Amino acid sequence: MDKQEKDRVRREFINRLKSGFRKVPVDNSRLYFDEICRQLSEFETEVLNEAADRLLRRARTTVWPVIGVCFSTCSDVRQELAKANGPVEPAPKRGEKALLPERVAVELALREDWQLVASAVRDGWHVRLVDFYRKFRQLPDLRQCEDLFVETVEGRKRFERLGDANCPGSIAWHALKGLDGRKRLYQKIIDEEHTRLRAKGCFDDRDR
Repeated sequence: MDKQEKDRVRREFINRLKSGFRKVPVDNSRLYFDEICRQLSEFETEVLNEAADRLLRRARTTVWPVIGVCFSTCSDVRQELAKANGPVEPAPKRGEKALLPERVAVELALREDWQLVASAVRDGWHVRLVDFYRKFRQLPDLRQCEDLFVETVEGRKRFERLGDANCPGSIAWHALKGLDGRKRLYQKIIDEEHTRLRAKGCFDDRDR
């Protein structure tokens, strides 16, 4: 993640929440905010703004929300905006194509290779796969799949070095909660697509 994206998340999400939240839920506040920036960098500015406002409205304490809650709130807002206005298109950087919206990327990837996406969700490297598709608008080849899987394993090891992933409140725990939130989102999309295609008679459960 580049500095521009990190600054955008801080400006559009973190700074908006500072008016209502005071205490971070972990010992290391710098790592906590860095991880929020990393996890939420994929979301569009409109989504970050609405998610921050929603968290403020629903707050019952002055403790900052866990990272998984921040991510799931942003995901909910994005889906609601997509239903109301069509998918929210992120602003592309100069010379780059805009990233595909997350849900659109999952749906298109499923149409290209259902088994690959489902196995990535099952085996835990779903985030890398979908982010690859959002950026390049195609599925990775076998070598690239291997690289994405290795990056996922190394990323989880990095989280674990930040603290006990099984200890509520640790940076690692919050980071993995965010990954699990995306896994639930992707599985929901898979289930919805399966139901839709089966209703149209173009999906055989034996292919699942």
